[in-house]
Amino acid sequence: MDSEQIEIAWRAASALRPQVLDLTLPDPAEDWFANRCGPNPLLDELFETTDLLLTPTTPGPPHGHDGPGSRINTSLTWTFNLSGHPAISIPAGFDCEGLPVGLQAVARHGREADLIAAAHAVLTSSAVEVAPWPP
Repeated sequence: MDSEQIEIAWRAASALRPQVLDLTLPDPAEDWFANRCGPNPLLDELFETTDLLLTPTTPGPPHGHDGPGSRINTSLTWTFNLSGHPAISIPAGFDCEGLPVGLQAVARHGREADLIAAAHAVLTSSAVEVAPWPP
């Protein structure tokens, strides 16, 4: 994951005053390709004590029409596509090349309202650079 993506997403997340947890989710590629869905014990345990999980929406900058190359830009969204957890990508600012960066918020099942509240908090805070795109 690119440090610039993390920094921009984290700056936007500061409006939510997140508690930092050391959580590493397993790579969901095997489940994705097997087309299996179902409970994720690690996420179930996390959401027993956590309202929102915050990540950059993608691990790197946007790619051109030729595709992402060796990096899979959906690596931070796959798990939630499979688990069914509600998620939202919130505009977080722009990288050094003026390209948009997103902050992904993921909530407990049935807690879509938490995502709307988070998006509102981020977008109305001074932590996010609001500018028309493209610059």
